[in-house]
Amino acid sequence: LGPAAATQEVVTLLLKGLRDQDRDVKKWAAETLGRIGPAAACEHVLKHLVEYGLRNTDYEDIRTAATEALVRLQPAAAGPLVGLLRDVLQDHNGFVCKSAAKTLGRLGPSAATQDMVENLSRLLRDSGSLVRLLQRPAPASRWEWHDVDDLDINRINSAAACSGTAEALGRFGPTAACEEVLAGLAEVLSIG
Repeated sequence: LGPAAATQEVVTLLLKGLRDQDRDVKKWAAETLGRIGPAAACEHVLKHLVEYGLRNTDYEDIRTAATEALVRLQPAAAGPLVGLLRDVLQDHNGFVCKSAAKTLGRLGPSAATQDMVENLSRLLRDSGSLVRLLQRPAPASRWEWHDVDDLDINRINSAAACSGTAEALGRFGPTAACEEVLAGLAEVLSIG
């Protein structure tokens, strides 16, 4: 679409779409904001993408669309975006943390502040510890969704957060190669 579509009217309509209850409308709104590009980037738009595209959805396709949009909008608003994503890393949902971490990773070294590396390293260690604590053998028989309990949900959430965090730290490059990060990665790899 490009910068010509970044009018107040269009952006307002797309932000309304992000708040819509319909899954397809939310995804379309996020994708369209991304297609407009940096011309649509302002703190208000970034907050909406983070809040309604990453946090307040149960659908991975919406989180993926929001992640892509955030990455496309980033050149115009890197500072505010990194700050918003730092807060999202504290979310209780591991899949939300994974999306935030993947977005940070896609931003690359420009998001690799010392504070962000420390936050991701802490999340990696915490998630890895929780995955290890919650490990248990898989049932021998075929399982059904009603067999999934809170322990399984916590294990899945932690594994998701762990994978997104490790990916982001890898994309940060040499900036993230500190002792704390390497120890956290070694711990996670030993879960196997």
